[in-house]
Parts: sequence; C-alpha cells; structure tokens
Amino acid sequence: MCDRRSYVGVDLKEKKTLEFLTLNAENREATKKGICRRLRMDGKIPAVLYGRKVESRDLTISVKELEDAIKKSRTRELFFDIQLGDGTCKAMMKDFQKDPMNGDFVHADFYALEMDRKITAKVNLSVSGIPKGVDMGGTLKIFQKMVTVRCLPDATPENIVVDIKDIGLGKTLYLKNVEVPEGVELIVDGNAPLAMVAVPRGAAVSAGAEE
Repeated sequence: MCDRRSYVGVDLKEKKTLEFLTLNAENREATKKGICRRLRMDGKIPAVLYGRKVESRDLTISVKELEDAIKKSRTRELFFDIQLGDGTCKAMMKDFQKDPMNGDFVHADFYALEMDRKITAKVNLSVSGIPKGVDMGGTLKIFQKMVTVRCLPDATPENIVVDIKDIGLGKTLYLKNVEVPEGVELIVDGNAPLAMVAVPRGAAVSAGAEE
C-alpha cells in the first residue's frame, strides 16, 4: 500500500530543464600495471570517453567530484559537461564499476553526445493525484517507477508525471495511456500496467463503478 502523501501535490505542468553536471577530467596514458591503485590513492579513478564522432580517450577523474555531481543529479541517467584541457564535451555516463568490497567507484565510461541525435534513456515516473478508487476504499498499487524513452539529449525529461486521479476501483492505468512531453517517445510495452486500484478483500465492484 502506498503512503497517500507520496502521490499528492506533484505539479503536472512543471517542466524542468535537463541539467548537465560539471566534471573535470584529465587526459591519461593507456592503463599501465599498478596505475589504477596509484590513482585511487590520490582520490582519482580511470575513465574513458567515446562516441560516434569522438575518438576514444582515456581520462582521469576525481572520485569526490563524481560523487558530488551524482548527489546533485535529479535524473535517473547522469549527464555531464566534461571539462577537458582542450574544451568541453557533453556526455552521458554509460557504465561504471564499483569495488564489490567497499562500494567505491573504480572506473567510469562516458558516451559523447551529439545534441542533434536522439538517445535512449531511462526516466523516473512520478504519480500525482488521489485515485477515485482509493477514495472508495481501494488500495493503490504502482507497478512502474521508471520508463525508457527516446529523444534528443536536451529534451530528456527529468521525470514524467502521471495523473492517476481517474483510476476507479478495480481499474488499471496502462503505459499506453501515459502522456509524454513533445519530442519524447516511450520505448515500452504499452499494455504493461502502470498502476491499479485493488478492491478490498471481500468487497465487490458495483456494475456502475467508473473507469
């Protein structure tokens, strides 16, 4: 059962601009034996930057800078302005590795973005409103908290807010019913349920119950 407070008061009209987090990086030579350990002792880790139109580059980044940037991020995917000695590159973190023993970052991969070329990204889902079915005694069940979208990098929504107030008792809202911002395409099974209002045990839904 969801806390009633968790799905009340989200502004459906609010549209937040995608934030690119600043991350300083240094070029480095191809990895040599023992270099990763030395970098970690200096609070740094190796990273790689690559892309369709960017030659792969071996980098060094600060672990603290990376962690601080991640804490500031409001999106599921992480987007960066990578500051290099010869310029800035907009990039998306594609992968990372952590030490299985202590959870510390040990490596990161960044994909250089082309701002006029669409990407596939994961976006958080938020719900807003009190379903009619909840007011009738039902229990809200949410099945999806994230979706995959395709869009231009700077059109990637911070999250997608779904109005659930019209879900009636015993009814289901499907992903195909979700409205997305202009220029954003959902890459999902539209018949997958997003949320439903379950009928209380022992109760029956009347024939006139609304959708």
